Amino acid sequence: MADRVLRDPKGLYAKFAVTKGGHRVTGFFVLRPERDAAALSALIRYANVTTNRELAADLNEWIGEIQHG
Repeated sequence: MADRVLRDPKGLYAKFAVTKGGHRVTGFFVLRPERDAAALSALIRYANVTTNRELAADLNEWIGEIQHG
């Protein structure tokens, strides 16, 4: 799959460089929910199913800001 990510610019590809501690990491998919309705739907679903209540609250606050400006 990592090879496909680098080869196919029309589908899933490495558009953003994700780093941790200054080092590039792989295996991430970046979403822009403020610009993409599908990404917002995914974020809403994640907020609804995560068991991390603090994360869910933070995500729901962000979702509200996106939906209501």
